[in-house]
Amino acid sequence: MQKYAFGAAAIAASVMVQVAGASAINDWNLIVKNKLTSSSEVEGRTMVGQISGTSNYATKLLPTSAYLGIDTLVVGSGGSGSSNYQVNSGRARLFGSKGSATYNMNGGGALIQNDSGVSTTINNAWADVTNASTYCQSLAATNTVTLPSGQPAGVTFNCVAGGSGIAVFSVNGNSLFQNNLVQQMSINMNGASTVVINVSGTNITYNGGNMVGGFTVANASKIIWNFYQATTLNIDRHFFGAILAPNATMSNSTAIEGSVFTSTFNQNGEVHLPNFGGNIPAPGALALAGFGMVVAGRRRR
Repeated sequence: MQKYAFGAAAIAASVMVQVAGASAINDWNLIVKNKLTSSSEVEGRTMVGQISGTSNYATKLLPTSAYLGIDTLVVGSGGSGSSNYQVNSGRARLFGSKGSATYNMNGGGALIQNDSGVSTTINNAWADVTNASTYCQSLAATNTVTLPSGQPAGVTFNCVAGGSGIAVFSVNGNSLFQNNLVQQMSINMNGASTVVINVSGTNITYNGGNMVGGFTVANASKIIWNFYQATTLNIDRHFFGAILAPNATMSNSTAIEGSVFTSTFNQNGEVHLPNFGGNIPAPGALALAGFGMVVAGRRRR
């Protein structure tokens, strides 16, 4: 009987850890599985498979003294030629050597080269990204959003929170982001702690219908846009909320207020904090939770 008690407690503890959020999407401001080509900056922590360009990282992680022992830039393949990277806080960790690229450790952190563990770190983080996207896609919508079809109008996301305070929408990306009738977009959080917006469509460009109202920096940490089908994603307007686009080649020309998780990224606008702070349980955590309840039930009987 004591064995069951210990097993149930251990499982419950494990579930609590996992349901607290897929850690990579909560901890990193930018994750790019393949290549990041950047001429801009990232305010938080960055992890990439390959890097090129001239760019700035960890620009808003302050005080720098608090990040000396924290990896703020993790790179699988670390630039070449005249590539120049400014790491303004924390450490940079590379799978190989920096070669002829320049890493300026402006915050006093170390530049760690030839770390064979980087590949595993990136693969594990990317598994969190793809699992989060799959899980978000599986969620049933808790409310609908009306898109204009005849006359120009604004679009409002009125959140209805379901279980765990999560509000869910499903929208067609082309009908929302490439609709000339969409004058603007706003959101009413209505107490939702997390908002998941599942966006269908393979080729999406956002170049109209500015985000206003409840789309603010304060709410950006609670909102995640899941472009689960996108293979091409272009962001040409000020964007609010984290972006999950695990299959996409993505580009931006404006600031994104929130984290970005994508396959390939041509970055021409800043990626800003906040990190995603919402609650997206991993699919395995839900199965484990059910098993934990069974074990606990057996003990009670």
